[in-house]
Amino acid sequence: MAKVKNRKKELKQELKRQGIIGQEHPKVITLDANTDITAIPTDAESVTITEKPTLAEFAETPELEGVRSDAVENIYDKGVTSTDELKDMSEDDLLEVKGVGPATVETLTENVGIDGKLSLEDFSNLKEVKDIRSDLVEMLYHEGIKSKADFKQWTEQEVLDINGIGQGTIDKLVENGVKFKK
Repeated sequence: MAKVKNRKKELKQELKRQGIIGQEHPKVITLDANTDITAIPTDAESVTITEKPTLAEFAETPELEGVRSDAVENIYDKGVTSTDELKDMSEDDLLEVKGVGPATVETLTENVGIDGKLSLEDFSNLKEVKDIRSDLVEMLYHEGIKSKADFKQWTEQEVLDINGIGQGTIDKLVENGVKFKK
């Protein structure tokens, strides 16, 4: 009886060493064509294999009509392969993609339906408002500045006219990279 328990214990230890048991694995795994199938954990409840579109197929999506090919390629290279994934991106995320500017964001907003407006929490976490008092950040948000791109719709004077916003706040915003309308 003791030998049987020892063999079970040895087997269990060997399986742990190999990483087969004793680790937290997701219950559902989604794979694409580039995933190494040998890397699938054995305790997953289900595996979904999805085939992502090629760049050419993605570029032919009707909603991407009017967007420069290099911008489409760079968006694809960021892992975005569907219009649903595009809808989940904020304007700021899109503006960080090389080759994507305000005009491209506007086209995508019209064609795909990107809202681009951040929640108050996400807006508060932007580096542009990082060192600004939270009550002032909330005030900016409620006045309609809900993304980095929204600052470009306001002049410095218009922001100064918001109750509680002073020149120090404007200076800090500019220092943090905010661009105002001229």
